[in-house]
Amino acid sequence: MSDPLATNLLGLPYLAAAQAQKHVTHNEALRMLDALVQVGVADTTVTDPPGSPAEGDRYIVAATATGDWAGHENDIAAYADGVWVFFTPLAGWLAFDAASGALLLFDGGDWLPVGDYLGAVTQFGINATADATNRLAVGSNAVLFAAIEAGDGGSGDVRFVVNKETDGDTASLLFQSGYSGRAEVGLAGDTDFVFKVSANGTDWVEAIRIDKDTGLPAILYDNTGSGLTAATVQAAIDEVAAAGGGGAVDSVFGRTGAVVAAASDYDASQVDNDSGVSGSTVADALDALAAAIPADSDDIVNASGVSGTNVSDALDAIAAAIPADAGDLASSAKYQIDATTVQGAIDQLASIVRTVDSVPIADDAVGSIFTLDSGRGGLLMIGTAMNAPSMSLFYIDQPGTTEIVTVHVSGNGVNNGSASPSPGSGTDGKINFYNDGGTIKVSNRLGATINIVATFIELGTPF
Repeated sequence: MSDPLATNLLGLPYLAAAQAQKHVTHNEALRMLDALVQVGVADTTVTDPPGSPAEGDRYIVAATATGDWAGHENDIAAYADGVWVFFTPLAGWLAFDAASGALLLFDGGDWLPVGDYLGAVTQFGINATADATNRLAVGSNAVLFAAIEAGDGGSGDVRFVVNKETDGDTASLLFQSGYSGRAEVGLAGDTDFVFKVSANGTDWVEAIRIDKDTGLPAILYDNTGSGLTAATVQAAIDEVAAAGGGGAVDSVFGRTGAVVAAASDYDASQVDNDSGVSGSTVADALDALAAAIPADSDDIVNASGVSGTNVSDALDAIAAAIPADAGDLASSAKYQIDATTVQGAIDQLASIVRTVDSVPIADDAVGSIFTLDSGRGGLLMIGTAMNAPSMSLFYIDQPGTTEIVTVHVSGNGVNNGSASPSPGSGTDGKINFYNDGGTIKVSNRLGATINIVATFIELGTPF
C-alpha cells in the first residue's frame, strides 16, 4: 500500500493540511530531487564509505558493502547535511558513472551499461538511416575494423565474415557508383568465387570464376574473330592439363594415331603410315631425282667418280626392289611401310653405314681400310675419292669368310683382288681390293701414294 503522504515513485513527502513547519517537509523533498534528478555518480565499485566525502557526492554502492553502507548494495548513496542518505532505485533508472564513462541502466536487479542491456537490435544507423533492407547503415568517409590485441585480452586477429544460408544464395561485396552496381566479388548464387563487372548496374559480365573444388580460375577472353569460345579454350586447357608431361592427342593435322613424347625421340611404334606413300610414289620420286642429275657436267667438281649414269643405275635398282603400288606394301612383310619398318630401316641404315676418312696407302703397299661385321653378305661402296684415277660405285660379295673380292661395277684404275694381299701383289697400275677374312684391304700398285676417302654400306644379303 502506497504512502498517502509521499509520491508513488520517488517517495517525495507531501505537505499535510494544517502542518506546522511546512518548510521542513518541503526542503526534504527538494533534497531528494537534488539527489535523484540527472543522476551522476562518482563510482560504482566502492564498498566502503569514503573517508572525507564532500556535500553532494553520490555513489552506487557495490557489493559487499561495509560500514554505514552495509545492506545498501545497488542503492544510490548521497552525502547531504553531513550524513549518507540512501535511495533504492526502480527499474528503468539511468545513472552516469564518471569513473568508467558509461551510462548505466538499472534493470530491477543490476546496474548495466546501456549498450549491454540493449542486446540485439533490429536496425542500427551511424550517421545514416537504417531500414528494413539496410539494417546496418553507416555514413562515414572511412570504416575501421581493428583487432583486439593480445595485451587487451584479444587474439590479435580480425576476420570479416559474410555468411549465406544456402549454396544458391549470395554472399558478396558489391561496389557501387551513384548507388548503381559496377563490380561484385564473392559467392554469387553458387559456391565458386567470382568477379563480376557491370557498365550499368543491370547487365553483368563474369570476368573470373575460381572453381571451389580445383582452385583453377576460368578467365574471360575476348575471342572476337578468333573462333575461340569459353568452352573450346577451357577444353584445350583441360586436355593439356590432363596430358601432363607426356600425354597423347587423338590427331595431329588430321592424321590419326597417338603421337607421344618419348624419352628422347619417337620410336617406330609411335609413327603410322597414313601418308599414301607406296612403291609407285617412291619410284616416281627416285626417277625424278635421277633425271635431275646431269650425266656429264663440267660444272660439277666430281672427285669421287660419281656421275648421273651410275647414280641413276643405283636408284633404278632401288626403285625396282620396291613394289609398284600401295597394295603390295600392305601385303609384303618385307617392304611394308609402316611405323615399325620405317623406324627399323632408319635404325638398320644407321648401323651399317661406315666411313673411311683419309687412309694413306704408300706405293706398292697394302693397307686395311675397313672390317666387315660378322654375318654381313656384301659391301656397297659409294662416293669414294682419292688422289688417284677416279673410282666409281661398286659392290663386293662376301660369301662367308672367302678372301675373294668381286668388283661388279668399277671405274678406271680399280681391279678386283683374287687372293690374300701382300706387298707387291695385285695388278700394276691399279688399285686392288681384297676381302681378307672379313677385312677389306687395298693393294696400291699405282706407282704413287694414294689417300682413300670412302663411305661403305654393309648389306644383309647380296643383290
